[in-house]
Amino acid sequence: MLRDDRQSYGFSDPGLWPSESQELLLQAALWNDEAALAAWDKWRSAIDLDGDIDRGTFRLLPMLYKRMLALGVKDPLMQQLGSVYRWSWVESNQILRYMKPVLDGLRNEGVATLLLKGAPLAYDFYEYPGMRPMADFDVLVPLAEVPTVIEFLSTSDWRPREELSTAVHRFRHSIPFFNASEQEFDLHWHALTEVRSEDAGREFWANSVPFRVDGIESRRLDTTDSLIHAIVHGIRWNPEPPIRWIADAMVLINKDPGGVQWDRVTRFAERHGLAYRLTIGLRYLKERMAADVPDDVLRSLNEIHITLLERLERTTTLRPTDHPSNSLFGGIMG
Repeated sequence: MLRDDRQSYGFSDPGLWPSESQELLLQAALWNDEAALAAWDKWRSAIDLDGDIDRGTFRLLPMLYKRMLALGVKDPLMQQLGSVYRWSWVESNQILRYMKPVLDGLRNEGVATLLLKGAPLAYDFYEYPGMRPMADFDVLVPLAEVPTVIEFLSTSDWRPREELSTAVHRFRHSIPFFNASEQEFDLHWHALTEVRSEDAGREFWANSVPFRVDGIESRRLDTTDSLIHAIVHGIRWNPEPPIRWIADAMVLINKDPGGVQWDRVTRFAERHGLAYRLTIGLRYLKERMAADVPDDVLRSLNEIHITLLERLERTTTLRPTDHPSNSLFGGIMG
């Protein structure tokens, strides 16, 4: 019998969840005034920005800066945080400059596009785009259009890192492309590596909404699907846990409280075998970040049967590759 330990998940794995310092930073950047300032004081007393800063922490500093600036914090550290924010703002504008010709070219080829992750979140949900650093941009295209898109890109200055087969879309969910300036963009034909069914793809496209900024015209996921995407894409084991998803999910929930259709979240989880991941993600947001996640949603998710496939997938995604459970027997029983 498979053991379902969602009720007892401790949020303590350092390769999956934030450290104490990272959690304080998130709380300072996301909580209401007095609670945010209290978290800031604790974080500030322990942090040394002149020392080694992990990438996850660094990418949250622009958001922290704008929050503390709004709260009137006077601290010598604010000058350094302001420099990080200005760097992020410049990077965001640079991304738009590279993104526009790609999207314009694909539109001229008759290919619909849908932007994922960074750009839509930064410009449609965060108060200021510079609060949400971006290293690249992600473009989703319809599965049937992948050969057309790859042919179009072959005539541009964007190149894949590896030689592409004509059947690449059968085995992958995306591939990265780079230009001469080493700027990256990821071409997707599935929004998530875990969900590659045509039904899921049609659902993402059907729920999508227009995205327009600075002359760019495309589409993006709606609030509900953006939240699903942020959690599922973000919760995966890494020596440096990808904690950016927590900020993204909180901004999505707080920016548009009525925009999350919770019944769609539970239906998506059940249809696509993602109940475990969405349960622990939403539980973390509620219990550690005080997110407004309805209790009945968590109960509904916790009642969904965890399939054998999802249990096996969990061992490869939510644990390090050398974990004792990463064997067939250990994965099933662990």
